[in-house]
Amino acid sequence: MIQRIQTLFLLLGIVACLVCVCFPIAELRGEGVTIPALMYNGCVVAEQGSSLAVASAVLIPLFALLVLAAAVGLWTIFTYKHRPRQMKLCMYAICLLVVWYATLAFVALTQMPEGATFHPLFATALPLLAICLFALARRSIHKDEQLVRSADRIR
Repeated sequence: MIQRIQTLFLLLGIVACLVCVCFPIAELRGEGVTIPALMYNGCVVAEQGSSLAVASAVLIPLFALLVLAAAVGLWTIFTYKHRPRQMKLCMYAICLLVVWYATLAFVALTQMPEGATFHPLFATALPLLAICLFALARRSIHKDEQLVRSADRIR
C-alpha cells in the first residue's frame, strides 16, 4: 500500500534532499576578502572581486549524490509491493547521504583555497534529517514485513 507512514517519511526525506540542492551549504570567507562566497552543491558563487575559487568539478559529486539519494527514495515509494527491496533501497539512500557528508568533509578539508575558512550553513543539516527520515521509513517497512509474516504463519 502506498498510503502508509513510511511513504510520508520517504517523501519528507526526498524533500529534504531536494531543498539541500537548492540552498547554499557553506559560506567561504578569506582573510583579505570582504565579500563572502557561497558554496552550493555543484558550484561556488562569489561576488566580483573575490579571489575565492573552488573547482566546480570537485563539487559536482555533492549534487549528484543528493539527486541520486532523492531518486532512490522516490523509487522506494513505488516498490511498495516488495518490502525487502524497499528496506534495501532505504539503506542505499542512507549510504549515499553518508558518502555525501564524507565528500563534503573532503572538500572542506583539502580543496579550499589558502586562507579561506569553511562555515557550514543550515542546508548542511538537511541530509542528516533525510538520513533520519529514511531510517524511520525502513523501520516502518520492517514492521510491516514482520506483520505480514506473522499473519502468514497463522494461516
